[in-house]
Amino acid sequence: MYQNSNKMTELDTGKIGDYENMLNFLLAHNIEVVIFMQPFSVTQCHYSFDEGFNAVFLEAEKYLRELGAKRNIKVVGGFDARSFGLSDERFIDFMHLDKKGTKIVWEKSF
Repeated sequence: MYQNSNKMTELDTGKIGDYENMLNFLLAHNIEVVIFMQPFSVTQCHYSFDEGFNAVFLEAEKYLRELGAKRNIKVVGGFDARSFGLSDERFIDFMHLDKKGTKIVWEKSF
């Protein structure tokens, strides 16, 4: 949903179209859709959001939340680990939560 190989700077309208087409297909076939946004580690959030390296994820999160509201799709999670009180210890690497961290995100989102 983003473009630029070095720095994610904007949402890619072509990929958004593909994503929405997939959602349309699933919803037309009565498949329940839940959008899950897994947070990045606290350290990665600092670089991405505070330092602006990949700030497009803030735009992507806003887009996904608006899309969910518009299509009546449940949206769970978010990209900023700090919103869930997570620390870097809950991450396997800079972007993959461990099981307990994932459970925290699900529980705080529902």
